[in-house]
Amino acid sequence: MSNEPNPNYSTVRWIMLSQLLLALYLAFFHSASEKSPREILLLGCAFAALTTTLVVLCRNVFYNRFEYTIHLVIGLDIFCEGFVPYHEGVGFYYCAVAFWTIFWGHHAFLLYRQPSKSVIKQQVAA
Repeated sequence: MSNEPNPNYSTVRWIMLSQLLLALYLAFFHSASEKSPREILLLGCAFAALTTTLVVLCRNVFYNRFEYTIHLVIGLDIFCEGFVPYHEGVGFYYCAVAFWTIFWGHHAFLLYRQPSKSVIKQQVAA
């Protein structure tokens, strides 16, 4: 995977993967509430492995290498959160909103910045 746009990229597949990762992220925090520190650590390792594996297996879904790399941060964040002994309240929703605002904003920027194929064809024909 290079920093150039991925020729196999699909917006629909990217959105579906991103929503699945969001659901797994929220599921980790919901399942970690009111658990013992040992259970939270095990949940963190399991959810981190699951999300990282999913991102690696779906690496062709991402627009470029940078977008792929920033999505790997989700697994790293869940892994690190596994070492936090107590998770109470719903503050994790703020973190999820921040993560996905950055992901979706970056993705929209990439798509907005990319010229449409019809414009490129018109420029070539001229």
